[in-house]
Amino acid sequence: MMCGYVIGQNVTGDRLYTQVDHMPQISSCMTSNGNMYKIDRCTSTALKAWFLSQMEYPPNAVKSKIEEKFGFMAVVDTLGKLSDMRPTKEMTSECAMEAHRLVQLLMESQEPWMPGMQGRKKVKVQFEIFVEFNIADWNAELIRRAKESARQDSILKASPKLDSLPKKGK
Repeated sequence: MMCGYVIGQNVTGDRLYTQVDHMPQISSCMTSNGNMYKIDRCTSTALKAWFLSQMEYPPNAVKSKIEEKFGFMAVVDTLGKLSDMRPTKEMTSECAMEAHRLVQLLMESQEPWMPGMQGRKKVKVQFEIFVEFNIADWNAELIRRAKESARQDSILKASPKLDSLPKKGK
């Protein structure tokens, strides 16, 4: 999954840019010392990891080894709010429905974004976000989840039971 950007401009009432000097970025990626290449890569990587962590690859698609990629047009306003996410094509497959669920979760998460900048001015920017269904990535995610679950289980087993802790005053 990579985050791509559409080239061109669309002017409607509120100017909506599709290409600016500095594209919107997930706020947590703004620690890349101002290097826009690293920041763009950070946002793409963060989105891919987030989508995978939230994904439930449809079992029939896994069984049939179906891999798909879906684009969504998104807008980040001048306050850094992600909104107005729409699919770029008709979405009818099981993976498409899951991709739609994932972008809804992303919008509901209210993850802060750094707004796009044109010169020194914050501007409203429309760009494309991709959700990719890739079997190799999914298998790696299942391994990550299994390790995380095993780690959580071992933490729970290693922690003392509450009733075995010394009671205050005894």
